[in-house]
Amino acid sequence: MTCAEATELLGALADGELEPARRDAARTHLAGCADCAARLRALRALSASLSAEVPYHRAPAELRGRVARALRGSGRPALAAWRARLAPGLAGAAVGFACALFVLRSSPPPRPPLDEAVSLHIRAMLSDKLVAVESSDHHTVKPWFSRHVDFSPPVPDLAAAGFPLQGGRVEAYGGRRAAVSVYARGRHVIDVFNWPEPGADTSPAPAAEQRGYHVLSWREGAFGYRAVSDLNERELTEFASLLSEAAKKP
Repeated sequence: MTCAEATELLGALADGELEPARRDAARTHLAGCADCAARLRALRALSASLSAEVPYHRAPAELRGRVARALRGSGRPALAAWRARLAPGLAGAAVGFACALFVLRSSPPPRPPLDEAVSLHIRAMLSDKLVAVESSDHHTVKPWFSRHVDFSPPVPDLAAAGFPLQGGRVEAYGGRRAAVSVYARGRHVIDVFNWPEPGADTSPAPAAEQRGYHVLSWREGAFGYRAVSDLNERELTEFASLLSEAAKKP
């Protein structure tokens, strides 16, 4: 079997769809051909990566029926020809796909969107589930976080400055688990989302407004912060500055 003949069969071989005689012939060729064997490994790696990374959605019954009828009408020769045309390109695509995954996994995840933080804050307010651990003592809230997330977020006591701690909870935020420290200012609630985010420290950014709520974002000590509240912008900025300074202290 030549490399060209083996290449035409790689897709079917990777999917386990070759009849025994052609499968054995292809395997014999691959045992002595490093290039074709590498192409097969790339195809299998692509299949495994797609299965692991891409969400699976079952096609509607009507669509599955149309595809099945089309395949029956086309016959196996046409399907084999289709595989033969795609196999060489898929081998190269597998390498590119693997490189893309490496870049994505080695890069820090993007900062979660502002509106998601606002939505989670509103949901917690409406459901009356602002805190999973209710305490004004940061020595209680901080250890609770250490049992529920894989990092230890700063939870400073700001009661003396007029921002008492209410407790904390954990949210699925931006595809990760974030610690949410809950503070108060009079009758206003402040949610502080906190997650690991390496990079240079930044000061609290000017407040963005989302659906009547103010949102401040900054980075401090390898952590990302996002404060959400209906508190006025001036006081929320004061709070963020106090929290940032307190987080720097040992």
